[in-house]
Amino acid sequence: MWDPRDGDSDIVWLTKWLDEQGFKYTNTIIRRYKMHRTALREGKVVTQYPKGRTATEAHNDFLSLSLSLALELGYGGAVAA
Repeated sequence: MWDPRDGDSDIVWLTKWLDEQGFKYTNTIIRRYKMHRTALREGKVVTQYPKGRTATEAHNDFLSLSLSLALELGYGGAVAA
């Protein structure tokens, strides 16, 4: 998870290291929010967060990740011609 307030130096370092190791990764970033820690203690997942702007952004982060993985792995069906 990434905290946008920290800048992008950690992401730059991590992607460089992943490239050096030959690991695959998505370009999707999961931002770090305090509500993730609270939800963990309460046994909740992102779709169960209280409504609000931050909850929507957190939900969209995970949605983007799942869509990226689905496309990368070839899931999602075919588009009708």
